[in-house]
Amino acid sequence: MGADETTAAGDNTQPLKVLCVDDNDMVLKALVRLLRSMGCVVTSATTGEQAWHALQAAAHDLLLTDHDLPGMSGTELAVKIRHHGMRLPIIVMSGAPAWQVGLDEAQVPNAAYLEKPFGSVEMVRTFHQLQGRR
Repeated sequence: MGADETTAAGDNTQPLKVLCVDDNDMVLKALVRLLRSMGCVVTSATTGEQAWHALQAAAHDLLLTDHDLPGMSGTELAVKIRHHGMRLPIIVMSGAPAWQVGLDEAQVPNAAYLEKPFGSVEMVRTFHQLQGRR
């Protein structure tokens, strides 16, 4: 990344630390590749439990999680995160319609739903919208 380029976070000083969660290996690899191409530092997980442990082990700037995960869903993970006082922005993604995901703004503030498939521009726009809500 050149001196004049910016990261997904919108600045050129610190890369965005993203925890990316999806149980589909091909989707996860594609998302990690996309996020890294945007200058992000990416940690990946394939289950909600793995993601929960990663969030407890290190600070992250953004959680990008699939909704349909084995065990704990991405939405359940988001609720758990808020219940424990973590305030990072959360993007829950799914191929299902938003109403099926059940992401409740009252339970999970500073979160958004992103319907698959999506592109990097839509993901960055969603993150910036979340940043503006703080």
